[in-house]
Amino acid sequence: MRLGLFSSLAALLAGSSLAIGQTPETFVVPAQVVPGQAVKTAPQQAKRGLLQPVSYTTTMQPPAGTVAPAPAPVVVGQPAPLAPLDLTTAPAVPEMTEAPIYESHMYRAWGKAEYLLWRFGSVLLPTFQADVASGNVVVFRRLSTVDTSTNPATIINTDQAINLPVNVSVDVGLPGGQSADLRDQPGYRVTAGWWVDSNQEWGWEASYFWLWNRDVGFTNGLNLIGQTVQLAQEFDQTQTTVVTTPGGDSNSQTITSPLFVSADVNVTLVGRAASQIWGVEANARRRLAYFGPAVFDLIGGVRFIKIKQETSVFESIVISPTAGAGQGTVVFTNGQPTGIANQPADQLFPSTATLLGTVSTVIFDSIAVKNDYYLAQIGGSFEWDVSERFYVAGYGKLGFGGVRQSASLVGLRNQTFTPAQAGIPAGFNGIGGSGTAAAVTGGLLVSPQDNGVERTVDRIAFVPEANISVGWRATPGLSFLVGYNVIHFSNVAKVNNITTDAPVTTTVRFGREEPVARQSVQPGFRFGGDKSNLQGLSLAAEFRY
Repeated sequence: MRLGLFSSLAALLAGSSLAIGQTPETFVVPAQVVPGQAVKTAPQQAKRGLLQPVSYTTTMQPPAGTVAPAPAPVVVGQPAPLAPLDLTTAPAVPEMTEAPIYESHMYRAWGKAEYLLWRFGSVLLPTFQADVASGNVVVFRRLSTVDTSTNPATIINTDQAINLPVNVSVDVGLPGGQSADLRDQPGYRVTAGWWVDSNQEWGWEASYFWLWNRDVGFTNGLNLIGQTVQLAQEFDQTQTTVVTTPGGDSNSQTITSPLFVSADVNVTLVGRAASQIWGVEANARRRLAYFGPAVFDLIGGVRFIKIKQETSVFESIVISPTAGAGQGTVVFTNGQPTGIANQPADQLFPSTATLLGTVSTVIFDSIAVKNDYYLAQIGGSFEWDVSERFYVAGYGKLGFGGVRQSASLVGLRNQTFTPAQAGIPAGFNGIGGSGTAAAVTGGLLVSPQDNGVERTVDRIAFVPEANISVGWRATPGLSFLVGYNVIHFSNVAKVNNITTDAPVTTTVRFGREEPVARQSVQPGFRFGGDKSNLQGLSLAAEFRY
């Protein structure tokens, strides 16, 4: 600044000297007598306009011997005293602050209302595999010997009741795969803010968004009539007929009849998957700079986001006797099956047996997972006026903090036995008495150990957010925008990443026989985390005052 001032002053002086300058005029200085000496100085030439001693006489002076008129008095004002200079401090520099160049940038308060259409992704569900113990089935086997050498023929029957446990394994999938698509979730977001000072240097704003609860249902079913299974060969029935000739020779003929078990199986699965997301935040805003038609702000504050997902599954498995099948009415003696009523002695039992009643199994699972994010955040925003009406705006924020993940687990099953005939002792079917429901903990997705348990874990989370929008100003105080928003979650607990299969292997040894190993799969629980994005479109109206 000082250099500019001195340069300007030098230029001013140079211009003034050129403007008033003249060509020097030659004139003669007459001889002069030096006081106190007898010597006279010789006449000298001089140039008019050059600085000369005041004792010189120029042609501009009056001729010798004439008296010059007295000069007119000149009144010169007393100059004002100069202020002392302070050379110890730097000179003050005037503040150079740019002002907004658009009327829309000059406001004190603002508010925005947005319609959201965001997508969080689908819920991947585990396979609904049920291994259900459904009571017992009684199959009668007959070993018969007929000796025709006597009259009448001698018949010796050995009857055996085979009490077989019934286990039904049902693996039900969903149409289109195990992914329950939650599709796009509509919602809204409201924002309000205020500049603390009129210079728009410091301000605050608060925002709240809410997505409507998205609930997706799914169902599947299976109905098998006369599902038949052949028993192992060791359970075949045999009828041996011995024929003796008059000469005393005998021969025999054996007829083998395999045994089958038939039942009707009906499976129905109905479920739902739901998702609910909302959040709130409060931020301070600092105006950083104006850069032509663009405005840049700094943002910092805190925010809270809740993500809740819930899945519930209801499965009904009904195993009932096949109509028209069966070996007949079972006779019980002292609580044990001993035969078939009215079975002819010279005939084998019917080859196809069926259940003694209907076993109904109802399984219910419910898993609710919550993610609560507690975050501090920092970021920035910009607004760039492309023209007087159209502009581009956006922001970016990085949230960092913790997430508390919790899961509520419920798994139950009830079984009811409805007998198809009278006289069946209570408890024979291995489930319960007639019409009695036996409650068992544990379902398809929740193990008995996790039933009724709520588990919680805390984890570190990073949640960045970015937005880009294009706006149109109807008036300086009213704008309409369309934009795209992305929120990234570094760790999200979902239904599919907290449930898992837990294999269980049981080894049984009888005496010195080789051990028999049996492996089963049980539902298990373990907290897991996936990276997920919440993203979608927004339509907004913004008001500035």
